[in-house]
Amino acid sequence: MKKKANTGVKLKQQERILTKYPRAQENAELEMLRNIMTQSGNAVKKLWTSKNLCTLSDVFFSKHPYKPKTREVIHPYITPPEYLRPSDCFQAKTSGLQQYIPCNYYRTKWIESLRSGEYLGEDYPWNLLPKWKYWKKRKYNVRYQEIPWFVSKVKGVSYYERLNVWMVQWVENGVHRIRRFRCAFGILQAKLAAEQFRRNLEESGRVDNRKSERQIRMDYIQKKDERILRKKKYSKISKGQF
Repeated sequence: MKKKANTGVKLKQQERILTKYPRAQENAELEMLRNIMTQSGNAVKKLWTSKNLCTLSDVFFSKHPYKPKTREVIHPYITPPEYLRPSDCFQAKTSGLQQYIPCNYYRTKWIESLRSGEYLGEDYPWNLLPKWKYWKKRKYNVRYQEIPWFVSKVKGVSYYERLNVWMVQWVENGVHRIRRFRCAFGILQAKLAAEQFRRNLEESGRVDNRKSERQIRMDYIQKKDERILRKKKYSKISKGQF
C-alpha cells in the first residue's frame, strides 16, 4: 500500500511540473519517442538474427532455404613419391560422356587415400555416384576438394598468411635463396607464378638435388679451372712457399 501511495504522489508531482514548465513537457515527449524507437529497433534486430524465422533474404537469395550448408573438409596433403609411377586413379575420368575407369580403380583410390590421409567422405565410395537430386538432398553432403587453395603441390612453394605472399625457397650451390610473390593481383595468380618459377629453376638446374646427370657434368666442367687453381695454391701453401 505504501509503494502504491508513493508512486501516486510522484505521478502527481510530475504532472504539476509539466503544467508549470512547457519545455519540460516537450523534453519528456522526446524521451518517450526515443524509448519507442530504441525498443522497435531492438525488436527488428531480434527478428533479423533469429534462426527460427524464415526471412525474405533466405527466400530470395538461396535456392534451398531449409537445406543445411555443406561442410568444407580440409585434409592434410602429402606429396606423392617422386621417383615412382603415378597410380591409375589419377588417369581416370568419372564424369562426362567419355568416361574411363581403369581396373581396380576404387581399390587404388582407397589405398591412395589411406597413404595421403585425405578424407573421401562419410559414405565413400557411394559419394562418387552421379550428381542426381536424390544425392544432393542428403544432410551429410560433403564438398570434396583434392587440395585446399593455400597448399601447393610443388615442393618449396608455401603460403604465408600474415605477409599475404607465396614464398619460393631453394638451395643453389649450397646457398639458401628465397623469392616472394605478392598476392596484390590475386592469390591464385601469385600461386601459379610461384609454381612456374620453381619449375623453371628445376629445369635450368639451379636447384641442388634436382639436377640431371648432364647438368651435373656441365657444372663439373665449368669449375675445372677453379679446381686446378685451388690445387696449385694449396700445394704451395702446404710446401711453405707462401
